[in-house]
Amino acid sequence: MHYLCKVLAEKLPELLDFSKELGSLEHASKIQLNFLREEMYAMTKGLDKIVQEKKLCKRDAHVSTRYRKSLKKFLAFAELEVKTLCSLYSWVGKSVDNLIIYFEEDPTKCLYEKVVQTLCVFVRMFSQAHDENCEQI
Repeated sequence: MHYLCKVLAEKLPELLDFSKELGSLEHASKIQLNFLREEMYAMTKGLDKIVQEKKLCKRDAHVSTRYRKSLKKFLAFAELEVKTLCSLYSWVGKSVDNLIIYFEEDPTKCLYEKVVQTLCVFVRMFSQAHDENCEQI
């Protein structure tokens, strides 16, 4: 790593601060896609239950009109939010797959968390080696 830093310092010094472009990498390493998928599934199922509740309210004469209107208003908002969330999650999934493919790995076998953790370790080691090289100079 020290040698890599030395060569870059001599030949391409503008690449030495590449870690600044990866400022969110540390935060990204804390994201667990399985947890996000489970949460999104739970929200989708919860929304489905509310839709069912709305259907049942239409049939039940004892349910107040005010409650039905509130439910309808909430559903209009929540359905849009959940749809947006699903769309964002899909985009994240595609981006993660593209990242894994970029590093010549198979997205079905290589976990996002492993790729990001490896990048974090590389960035830390690179920065440490560069700092040590600068101290030696």
